[in-house]
Amino acid sequence: MRKRIQMAQQQGCHGVDPGNVDGYTQSDLGFNLTYDNQIDYNRFLAREAHNHGLAIGLKNDLLQIKDLLHDFDFAINESCEQFRYNVQKNCLLYQPFFDARKPVFHIEYVRSPSAAHAQRSAICSNRPSDMNTIIKVALTNYKVDC
Repeated sequence: MRKRIQMAQQQGCHGVDPGNVDGYTQSDLGFNLTYDNQIDYNRFLAREAHNHGLAIGLKNDLLQIKDLLHDFDFAINESCEQFRYNVQKNCLLYQPFFDARKPVFHIEYVRSPSAAHAQRSAICSNRPSDMNTIIKVALTNYKVDC
C-alpha cells in the first residue's frame, strides 16, 4: 500500500480512498483481524498518505469512525441509506465527521436511470443534510445528484 500511495502522489492525485478498511468485521475471510489490528492498519494508511502530501478518506468503516476521525480528512460511504447498524441508519453514524466539519461523500447505487430518478427524492430527503450525495446506476458513469 505504501507503493500505491506513493504512485498516487507521483501521478498528481490530491487524495486516496482505500477500500475495504473494515476487514475486522468480516471474520468469514479467515484473517482473524481484531478491532485494534484494523485501527493500526488504518492509521498506517493515513500516515502514509499524509507523509506523501495526500488527503485520505475513510470508506465504510462505520464502527471505527470515532477512533479514526482525527486521522482521516474525509469519509466516503456506499449505500448508507440502505443499511442500518442496530436500528440507526448508517448515514447518521457520520455525525462526528459532520461535527468536525469534514466532508462526507455518499453514494447510493440503483439498477437503472429510471430508478435513479424515481428514488432521488426519497434518498435526498432522508440523508443528513451535511452529506454530499450522488446516486449511481450500478458501476456505470450515469449519476444523479442531490
